Amino acid sequence: MGLDMFLYCKNSEESFSEIGYWRKANHIHNWFIRNQVKDNCKPIDVNLDELKELKSLCSLVLNSRSLEHSLDVAMAHLPPLAGFFFGSTDIDDWYYNQTMNTIDIINKCEESGKTNFIYQASW
Repeated sequence: MGLDMFLYCKNSEESFSEIGYWRKANHIHNWFIRNQVKDNCKPIDVNLDELKELKSLCSLVLNSRSLEHSLDVAMAHLPPLAGFFFGSTDIDDWYYNQTMNTIDIINKCEESGKTNFIYQASW
């Protein structure tokens, strides 16, 4: 049991395919619910431009990792979110690995040629 998060390519109004998966990446989940809608475990429509914005924030956080104020950058742009079975709220190796995973997922979205996606979380 835990926070499972999925990103799907929207192929048509009724057809979609999984393009990304996260587990307990609560800071990424927090971005989706802060920028999209309240969290209710329902599908959330997201477009490629919005995903590129998330990718930019991920890059900013990762590029600041070696700096003295890296925690401040992470907290300002991709803060963790506490929740039942959401995982750790520490900014640690797990946090940074999931941030890199997010960039990989968004790169796949860009390569797909699609512009509409669906995000959904469950726990």
